[in-house]
Amino acid sequence: LLWANVDLEARTFHLPEDVVENHNGITLPMSSVLHRLLSERRDLAKPSDKVAKRRRAERPSKYVFPSWGATGHMTDAKATMEAGSEVAGTWVTVHDLRRGYVDVCAQVGVSANVERMLVNHISGDVHDRHYANSKLAMAEAAEKVAQWITGAALV
Repeated sequence: LLWANVDLEARTFHLPEDVVENHNGITLPMSSVLHRLLSERRDLAKPSDKVAKRRRAERPSKYVFPSWGATGHMTDAKATMEAGSEVAGTWVTVHDLRRGYVDVCAQVGVSANVERMLVNHISGDVHDRHYANSKLAMAEAAEKVAQWITGAALV
């Protein structure tokens, strides 16, 4: 994710067609939780010039999730998924998280149309493709899901 594709003012982020699996670029709303996390991440202390030079790092990085590796950004979440799996007591994949997100959408009453938009599933239905793309509905749904997840995490 590039900072250029994050709009903290509009509370949206864009995933271009060249980075999404179905090659269907999408702009998604940020929940208040995600907005706070990305705002804080943006404001993190930058590495010193000396450290940046030694690591050949861009300063500041154009990536939301930079890495000191050859690409300059994270390319997978293996360590994160391993840590999450350890906490969960079972192996968890990125697709499990996606399925879980869809389950939470159902739990909080998000319509199937809006849920498909949030997970960037392309519908074959003319109505869904051309008329059911409400940014407001997606923003409200994303907020409901985030609140449910953060509430469940506090239990």
